Amino acid sequence: MNRFSEAEPLVRRALAIDEAFYGPDHLEVAACLNNLASILLCANRLSEAEPLIRRTITIFERSSTTTGCEHPYLVTALASYWSLLMEMGVRGRGNRRPRGKRPARGQARPVAVAETTWRGKAEPRRPAPIGRPTAPPMTTITGDMPMEQSKSEFPEHADENRRIWDANARWWDDRIGDGNPFQNLLIEPATERLLAVSAGDVILDAACGAGRFARRMVELGARVVAFDHSARFIERARERTPNGAAVEYHVLDAANPEALLSLGMCTFDKAVCTMALMDMPQIDPLLSALARMLKPHGSFVFSVTHPCFNTAGIQRFAEMVEDEAGRHIIRTGVKVSSYLSPRARKTEGIIGQPELQFDFHRPLHMLLQACFNTGFVLDGIEEPRLPDPGQPKAGVRWDEMPEIATILVVRMRR
Repeated sequence: MNRFSEAEPLVRRALAIDEAFYGPDHLEVAACLNNLASILLCANRLSEAEPLIRRTITIFERSSTTTGCEHPYLVTALASYWSLLMEMGVRGRGNRRPRGKRPARGQARPVAVAETTWRGKAEPRRPAPIGRPTAPPMTTITGDMPMEQSKSEFPEHADENRRIWDANARWWDDRIGDGNPFQNLLIEPATERLLAVSAGDVILDAACGAGRFARRMVELGARVVAFDHSARFIERARERTPNGAAVEYHVLDAANPEALLSLGMCTFDKAVCTMALMDMPQIDPLLSALARMLKPHGSFVFSVTHPCFNTAGIQRFAEMVEDEAGRHIIRTGVKVSSYLSPRARKTEGIIGQPELQFDFHRPLHMLLQACFNTGFVLDGIEEPRLPDPGQPKAGVRWDEMPEIATILVVRMRR
C-alpha cells in the first residue's frame, strides 16, 4: 500500500520552509522540488509534476551559469524530465500499455523507458532517480565497499580533538612554523611536484594550520582560500601573513560540508591538505565537499604520515646482525604489529607538546577508498625519502633509516 497522500504534505511543508529561508532560486529549493515531483510521478499526477521538474532544471541551469560549470545534479533533473515526457507521450498515443495487469487507481505505474542498442541487443536506458542534492552521508556502504569502511570515522572525538589543537596550536607553530627536515625535504617538495601550482590558480588549503604552505602557494602565484577548525591556528596564520597577500583565512570545520560549500562550488582549480587527514576524526564530509568545490578535472593533493610505517602503533628498532659474509652490521627498521584495523589513539606528534593529540589511523585501502567513493581517481603518488646518512648509525631516528617511507603524498583528480 502506497502512502503518497501522507508524504506529499510533508514535502510541501519542507518546500515552503526552504523557499522562505533560502529564497525561491536556491539549490535546496531545487532539491525539495525534485522530491515533490517524485511523489507526484509515483502517484501518476504527471501534469502537476512537469512544472516542478522544469523549475528544478531552471534553478540548476542558473547555478551552472554562475559557477561556470554544469551542476552535477542537472543531469538527474534532465533525466527525470525526459522520463516524464516519455510517459506523457505514451499516454498521448492512446494510453497504449505493455501487456499485463492494469495498475489500480493510486498505484505507481511503470515508467516508460527508451530503447537503445548495446552489442546488438535492445536494453532499456533507465532515467536517473530523483534525489536531494545534498552532500553524501558521512559513510555510504555499497556492495563495492566493505562494512569496515564505516569504522574509519570517529565523530565522537571531534570536540576533544578541536580543543587539543587549540591548546597546541601556538606551541606547534613556534616549534616548526619555520620548517623542519620533514617539511623542507619530504612534504613540501613532493606536494609542490604533484600540485604543480601555476600562476593564477585558485587553490583551497584544507586544515591549513598556521598557513605556512598557503603562503608558499601565494609565492608561486596562486590565490589561496585557507581554513582550519582551530581558531588559534588561524590567528597565528593571519599574524604571519603579510598585508595584501592573495590569501584569505577562515575558521571552518572540515566535517561540515555546508560550511565548506559556502566557500564556493565548482570554484577551485586545485585543493591541498598538508599532513592533516590523519588528525581528522572524519574525512568523508571533506572529500564529498571537495568533489563539488573543485572545477572539472581539478586535483586534490594530500600528505599524511605513512599509514603503513609511521603511525602511533609501530615500534622502531636498531639491532646488530651478521651479513652474508659473516660481518656484523647494524640494521634499523620498524615493527608493524597492527595495521588493518582503523583506530583512534593519542600520541605525541612532537616530543614535549602541551597535550597529546589524536592519531586517527586508517589503512591505505580505506584512505584511498574514501576518495574513490566521492568520484576521485588516483593519478599521482610519492613516498619521499630522507637523504642517506652515509655510514649506518645505531639509532632509531627517522633520518637513520632512509629506506623506510615516513610520508605519503597523493594526488587525486575529479
